[in-house]
Amino acid sequence: MTRRTVLGFVGTGVLSLMVANMVPVIIAALQASLGFSIEEAGSTMTAMTGGTVVGMFAVTAIIARSDRPLVARVGLLLIAAGFGLGAVTMTPALVVVGFAVGGLGCGAVSAAAMAASAATTSPDRTVTLTTVLNRVFATALLAAAPLFGTDLRAILTVLALIGVVGFPLAGGLPNSTVSGTTSPAFDDSVPGDQGLGVRPAGTRLAVTAVVLAVSMGCWSLTEDMVYTMAAPLSEHAGVPASGLGPLLAAKVAGGLLGALAAPFVMRRLGRAAALMIIVLVSTLAKVTITLAPGPAVFGVALVLWGILYAAALALVLGMASALDSTGRTGSLVNSVYVVGIGAAPFVGSHLITLIPAWGYALLVAVPSLLFGATLVSIARRHRGLEPEPRGPEHPVAAPDAVAS
Repeated sequence: MTRRTVLGFVGTGVLSLMVANMVPVIIAALQASLGFSIEEAGSTMTAMTGGTVVGMFAVTAIIARSDRPLVARVGLLLIAAGFGLGAVTMTPALVVVGFAVGGLGCGAVSAAAMAASAATTSPDRTVTLTTVLNRVFATALLAAAPLFGTDLRAILTVLALIGVVGFPLAGGLPNSTVSGTTSPAFDDSVPGDQGLGVRPAGTRLAVTAVVLAVSMGCWSLTEDMVYTMAAPLSEHAGVPASGLGPLLAAKVAGGLLGALAAPFVMRRLGRAAALMIIVLVSTLAKVTITLAPGPAVFGVALVLWGILYAAALALVLGMASALDSTGRTGSLVNSVYVVGIGAAPFVGSHLITLIPAWGYALLVAVPSLLFGATLVSIARRHRGLEPEPRGPEHPVAAPDAVAS
């Protein structure tokens, strides 16, 4: 991981994910600037993330052997064009189209970055680095959100600039240096692995990838049904409108802590045990956010949930990248994960007006536990893919110079 490579991931995997972090702010701006109802604003965000999913799936089939910097740059141009269109016109129909086009670009960029992470020495560390840097940038952006308030044009201009800034940096993304889906570093001779944690191949890899992707997508739906509905949930908890932005910034900053802690907790407990704890505690935090009796409880639960969400994301996407050195599995899991994110504003905005708070809490809690348990099971089965073996008989190797 040279400086150029790190900047390549910053300009692609980091910046493209910042759009999703802005969804609650965008929903409020659509309502204030264009008079959208919460259902219309939620559906617009679903159109954007739907475009992201299409972009991801469109390049997944070619990403293993294609020029990843080129794919990322095409996506960055779409980001600049789509959000720029909305900023210039500020008409409802074109703003919706612009969000969809911008989302398409985010998908292509994110898929290229995820596939590139599989070409680095340690995909887990690369994904952690990307997650950490995303939280740093997103925290700064959300902290600055009060400066442009609910001015949709200002928000769209900032999002368009992501494409402009990322374009020259994308050249640092690495292309694949391997030709297959397996690696001699992962085989049945791994000490202490007992055949578990072997990097799967062929049909077994395909089944594992699909189950992991679907589980992550459904789990992320429950997560973002809380995050994208932060505005109405905070209002229910008595949080003033001016206080939501700082709380969201604190939540994303908490994600920075979670992403930083994830590799250390994994080495200490193992990926499966770490994910089990995260799923249980984050589900409790989501229920608390939904039913919070006051601003203080809401804020504490939101920040705690932000810490755990980022840690889980780093652990699961790191495992997906490690499963398949071509990057296809990581790209597939990331794509379906975004499907969950994309469906959340639509599902959440319609259900939150139809059912009581306790019913909404159950709808996010039960699937979270069920699909979270599947993620834990997959992590346990493939525990040999963790970057450093656990236990005193396997000393921890020295970390790379930057991260890889």
